[in-house]
Amino acid sequence: MFIPLYEALDGWILLPGYAPDGDSVRFFAKEPARFEALRRSRLLRRGATDGSVQLRLEGIDAPELHYAQACQPRGESARDALLAWLGVTGVQFAADATTIIAATPPAVPVTLLANAVDAHGRVIAYLLPARQGARAKRHRATPELVRTSANHAMLEGGHVYPLAYTSMPEVHRKLFRDVARRARTKRLGIWRDDATKRGFVLHGARSVGPHGALILPKLFRRCMEFLTKRYAESFTGTFLEWLASHGSGGAPKPDRVVLRHSANVPLSSLLHSQSPTLSLRADLTELIFVES
Repeated sequence: MFIPLYEALDGWILLPGYAPDGDSVRFFAKEPARFEALRRSRLLRRGATDGSVQLRLEGIDAPELHYAQACQPRGESARDALLAWLGVTGVQFAADATTIIAATPPAVPVTLLANAVDAHGRVIAYLLPARQGARAKRHRATPELVRTSANHAMLEGGHVYPLAYTSMPEVHRKLFRDVARRARTKRLGIWRDDATKRGFVLHGARSVGPHGALILPKLFRRCMEFLTKRYAESFTGTFLEWLASHGSGGAPKPDRVVLRHSANVPLSSLLHSQSPTLSLRADLTELIFVES
């Protein structure tokens, strides 16, 4: 079993002034220069005022809180679960209900295991409790160590969906797939409401919004991008027609996935349309997205 090496980075999660969600928080590194060791470090986006960076928690996808001015059911509960894991209390939000203006404590010491930066300039990481004692620069990301992460805890509690990419080590993909399936069997959190496979209707943003159907967040993001394009450019085709030729941010590069018995297939080919209902035919815990 191949166990990869990750950079171990100490620092703090910053809260006031930022709008965390269930899979993304703001991080200030004790040694910022060490970001240079990460794959695709040239893409890293640092805060202009404090030098902090945005984290994307590896292997999970939380219901959206503020994507293209849209949100999903259970977005707030996923964020609150991550804040609880961090030990944060007394959180006060601004009028937008997402930006934190006060929290106790305002910054939380943590350790990251990271090896890359994503296409949006975020550090892809496992979020761990702050280390005590010896501080090695790199660590083997064993399943035992990854089980102590916020990523694992969020998935285990049913607060988030699994989201695997081809860049994610196979040993971690298997660990997270198994954890997600156990949470699904117990019908925890999102799994009580998930309509991705059961089927949902896309009649507009409200149909998959905070009081609509809960679906895989990556699919929700594509729905929002499709609706934006349709309204802005009078696109007359169906969502599946659009999805077959578009991907992240509406770019003309469609999402592709790897499944157990098929490689590099379009995500659109796994969706079934029986008007007016859309549904995912594949087991979403099996999906491995091809890294863009």
